[in-house]
Parts: sequence; structure tokens; C-alpha cells
Amino acid sequence: MSEAVAIDHSPKYDERPWGSFTVLDEGAGYKVKRIEVLPGKRLSYQKHAQRAEHWFVVQGVARVTPLLESTLLNDKLGGRLIVKAEVLQRIGAFKFRGAYTYVSRLSADERSRGLVAPSSGNHGQAVALAARLFGVKATIVMPTTTPRAKVAGAERLGARVLFAGTTTAERMAKAMEVVAAESATLVPPYDHPWIIAGQGTAGLEIAEDAAALGLDDFTLLVQVGGGGLSAGVATAVKAVAPAARAATLASRQSASP
Repeated sequence: MSEAVAIDHSPKYDERPWGSFTVLDEGAGYKVKRIEVLPGKRLSYQKHAQRAEHWFVVQGVARVTPLLESTLLNDKLGGRLIVKAEVLQRIGAFKFRGAYTYVSRLSADERSRGLVAPSSGNHGQAVALAARLFGVKATIVMPTTTPRAKVAGAERLGARVLFAGTTTAERMAKAMEVVAAESATLVPPYDHPWIIAGQGTAGLEIAEDAAALGLDDFTLLVQVGGGGLSAGVATAVKAVAPAARAATLASRQSASP
């Protein structure tokens, strides 16, 4: 039996002290593995951090969201459309998966210096929640046009919110100023292997639930902005369901991360 780590940041509705987890093993080139944590055998992250450094265990922390299907919609489309309901994820978006994975992989010293995230909303709220779970400070740099609800969401989770322009470049420049001035740690929104691996756990859930529905040959449609979700989900799904196909979707005016 493989020994692994279940980090005790479970959402209140689902505080399972053990269970079966699907993870991506970075050391094995993001090979998909299953691990088991038995009753009475929950391991502490701090004690076993070195031994488990390549495990991404977010399914004891992030919500396992369902696949939803509408008969009415299927009839209109003339086929099956199954939706992964990440709107039910913590902070209401998939971004929590990647943000938590990234923050959990930082050293205690890196976390203690505070986290900084450039974001138009969802990544910022995700980093704010991850920071709260680890008991550290977070600064989120948002555009001046950010909806008040997203600003309030980050602030409600304890983050400091700063504003910088309306473009990704302006937010990143301001974030790097804060990092330099406060010796803080940057949490990138999408372009990092840890972020991609965290987002990929949604793909693992999709593949497992699709198999339970008897689907192994299907087309996966993934929204793409920065590319973290599409890279992680496509990698994970193809590893578990090789016959599946993956395609990305983007609006004509894609939102910034």
C-alpha cells in the first residue's frame, strides 16, 4: 500500500478523515495514481512532507464536483452534453484546485512571507482561501474594473486587495512590485506545473465519473484562457481515458486570468 498525505483542510460539509484519493505524481511525469488512507492512519503534512513531496492531494480539500446532464438540452443538441459543475467548487471556480496545490507545495518560509497573486477575480479568491487555510497573509492585485462581488469575496477571506490598471501586464507589474518590496511569494495564475497539476484533478474526476457512466470514448471541451485548466485537465483525462479527445474553447474576447 502506498503511503501518502491527506492535508486536513477539508471543507466543513465533507470532513472525511480517510478515503481514496486520485493524485498526480510530479516525479513520475504526472502519472496518475490512486492512494488509500485508512481509518486511523491519516498522516500529518508537516511530518511527512519530504516523503510525500510529489503528491498532489487536493480531493480531501477541494470539493469533488458532479457531472450534470440535461435531457432537455440533449434533445435540443441531438447528442449528449455533460457538464462538470465547477461552479460548486470552493470560491465558485476551479481556480481553488491550482491555487491550493501551489501554496501547499511552498515551503513554510515561503508561505510565511505572504502570498501575492495578480488576478481579475477567481484566482485571487482562490489564493485568499488557500492563504487563510494555511494561516498566512495574501495580497491580491486586481484590475480597476473588477466586479465588487469578487473584490468583496477576497476581502472576506482576509486578503488585502490592491488595484492596478485593466491589463494582465499591469497587474503582474504591480504584483512584482509588492513581491520585491515585501519579500513576498508570487502565486502565478496559470503558467506553472503545480497550478496545472492542481487544475488537472478536475480532469481525473471527469474521467472517473465518465467511466461510471459507461463513457470511455468522448470529446472533452475545455474553456481556455491562460491555459492552466486545459493543460491539466487534458493531461489527466488522456492518462486515464486514452480514447478520449480534448479540444479547447475560447470566446472572441477571452477574459484575463
